[in-house]
Amino acid sequence: MNESASAPAGASLPTRFAVRRPLAGLMTLALLAFSATAAQAALVYNVGQTEVIYSASQRRNKGLDYWVDGNLGVVPIGNGQYQFYGANGPTPVRTTGTLADPAQSRSNVSITGLPSNYFNYVAGGPTYFDATTGARLMIYHAERHASSGQDYYSVLGMAVSTDSQGLQFRDLGLIVEPDVPMSQRTQSIEVGGGSFAVMNGDMYVYYRDYLEGGGSSELAVAKAPIATILANAINNQGTSFTKYYNGAWTQPGIGGRSSALEVGNPGNAWSAVSYNDYLGGLIMMTSDWADSTGNNNLFLSTSMDGVNWSQRQAVVTDAGEQMYPTLIGTGADPTHTGQSFYAYYTDSASGGWNRWNDAKLVRRQITLSNGVPTPAPDPEPTPTSGVIASYRSDFQAGAPAQGWKYMWNPNGKLGDASKYAALQWSSTEGVYNTTGAATRVWNGKSHNDDYLMLGADGGHPGRPGYYAITGYTIQADDGAGLYQLIGSSIMKSDSVKTGDEDGLDLLLYINNTKLGSLQSVSTTGSMLSFDRDLGRLAVGDTVYVMIGAGKNQNFDLFKSFDFSLIRTPQVTIPDPNPNPAPTPEQPVERQWIAVAGFRGDFQSGGPAAGWKYQWSASGKLGDASKYANLKWSSVAGAYNTTGGATTVWNGKTHNDDYLTLGLDGGHPGRAGYCTIAGYTIQAEDGAGSYRLNAGLISKADGVKTGDEDGLELLVYVNSTRIGGIETVLTDGSWKGFFREFGQLAVGDTIYVMIGSLKNQNFDNFANFDFSIERLTAVTPVPAAAAFALASVPEPSSAVMLTLATAMLSGARLRQRLRS
Repeated sequence: MNESASAPAGASLPTRFAVRRPLAGLMTLALLAFSATAAQAALVYNVGQTEVIYSASQRRNKGLDYWVDGNLGVVPIGNGQYQFYGANGPTPVRTTGTLADPAQSRSNVSITGLPSNYFNYVAGGPTYFDATTGARLMIYHAERHASSGQDYYSVLGMAVSTDSQGLQFRDLGLIVEPDVPMSQRTQSIEVGGGSFAVMNGDMYVYYRDYLEGGGSSELAVAKAPIATILANAINNQGTSFTKYYNGAWTQPGIGGRSSALEVGNPGNAWSAVSYNDYLGGLIMMTSDWADSTGNNNLFLSTSMDGVNWSQRQAVVTDAGEQMYPTLIGTGADPTHTGQSFYAYYTDSASGGWNRWNDAKLVRRQITLSNGVPTPAPDPEPTPTSGVIASYRSDFQAGAPAQGWKYMWNPNGKLGDASKYAALQWSSTEGVYNTTGAATRVWNGKSHNDDYLMLGADGGHPGRPGYYAITGYTIQADDGAGLYQLIGSSIMKSDSVKTGDEDGLDLLLYINNTKLGSLQSVSTTGSMLSFDRDLGRLAVGDTVYVMIGAGKNQNFDLFKSFDFSLIRTPQVTIPDPNPNPAPTPEQPVERQWIAVAGFRGDFQSGGPAAGWKYQWSASGKLGDASKYANLKWSSVAGAYNTTGGATTVWNGKTHNDDYLTLGLDGGHPGRAGYCTIAGYTIQAEDGAGSYRLNAGLISKADGVKTGDEDGLELLVYVNSTRIGGIETVLTDGSWKGFFREFGQLAVGDTIYVMIGSLKNQNFDNFANFDFSIERLTAVTPVPAAAAFALASVPEPSSAVMLTLATAMLSGARLRQRLRS
């Protein structure tokens, strides 16, 4: 992102105020803010002392070498815990923690569907979370580099995640591109991070624009209706934003003109905005361009309409560079600030291209008092549960920490923990291995435990079939509850494929039950994240992470190995008829837990507990007793009707021609003969209100050949169809699908069926996945925390109406890149 130390042409430095680098850590300043039509009462605010969240060395020790390289996005997950999205250099990461310790764990974030080999830098931060659909909308900053990484052209795009972990995003296209094309730029083009606020039903995205013919709009804005954005995103479509220009919203977000919003167009190196419930409008923090001494200062300003901004007032004037601000509230929605809130930013003496040598992440508490005595600020949420165990943080020499096990499977088999053997600490090797001394190696003779070891950062498996195993047993003081595995990472220790090396295998078990399918660690050195929901665990349950060789153990040393276990609150469904019942006007917060996921639970040999892989052998749907089970075929690497070679046309047509179901996709049979994936609610899942979420499918290629006509997708509960028939287009575009089921009982089965339309030509499908989620809590949101319903449409009305309309459209709306 922006590393320049000077302002672009056309920008002016903001007026300096009398307060200059005070020695006191607390200052009281008066801000006279103006609305679009009349002056507001003067605001008095207190700025607290600097709190260092992470020093440069602490940041680097967490693997956050270039963090946070822009604005943070914040999603609350309950009990004082949050997930934070931010740029770690050119890639996005998600950290989990508290407001005081936001990076207790770290996970990589992926954005799929980006133009191939087009951008050199794509990383996001600002994130909107929709509690109704579970969707997360991330605004990302993307760059195309010219002569070097310091010569670039940046744009803003949007991506959506509907998976329960919020780690896999799908690109929705660009939302803002500067007025000046890349070919006409005379300098690097830095649009900023795309900080946003939602007000009056619209998402306002703030950025810096560069104008064709020269000059800049240091603070510009583009907007779009949040209901439309959400509906389109669920259907994997982008939304067009409109720029504000000369008093009206008339210019396209991609390449349109813009107007500078602040009087005098003062310099804006980086900015952050938030809807402030206390003010009833927007508040912004800006880092100005560096002055002649290399200092960047932070300023506050306000706006009641998102367009007309008050004059800036200095709030942080410390020596050095103060950069990349983010405003975070302490209420139910951290994207809303209140009377008291936090400003997070990077503090560097070096600044510019050298900032990451010494940049600290710091914060200050800002409290508004509006000219009246300042009440006690809202307390920061106190975590009541969170990270229970963390591999790297808990690792210790001599013997494992309480709850931990470092083991291997000397009999070459998995699934019976009683047969695993403990590894021993070797002070000579500085690792746990099978000998407690020198690690066993090939010496002309092979041993099952050759090279097998576990260290603080990584290790090595034994021969194929012999795994390095780490396990954590839930302790009494951890408590029973719903658990997640987060912050996971592993990679091969080098990035060169040598000879016939084939990477590593990774498996997860709870006690003696395999969880999900085998995952592969690439030979290229790319990092694998294996985060997932673990469901309800009891005290004494053990979570095992196992690392094994592939077909051989050549060059299988691995590193950057880490994961954490986090417990989410133990929650129950309240009485469906509470007394008193929430009024229709009272907002509620819904919490869901995934009980099953197609891709995460998929396994070879036979379906995991609760799952069915079937086909409609009778050619009819709606009578589950007539569906036939598919069989695992090691030949096809998928489930099919034969258990051997997949049936194909051989001069004669068969109803099950090409019919398969695999980890990522499959193929239907002839028209009317569907491939079916079903999940039956298990006793441990429990009865309750269920939904199908994060549904996704596409055709395997993006080319329409001959008379091919795409696929159809249907969802049933038992023998009843839920919703309409959805069409998977021939252009390869991704189709999202979502269903609300209401109350389901143990034994009810949810079926997702994929069929051909009029013909089955080129009907191979891919990117197939969905999750089954149970409602765990419906909690009325306190009035003080409910963000103004007059400003944000109620999801059950505007959002869902627009979503229903969007789902009927087969057209794929995508933003076009301008070169």
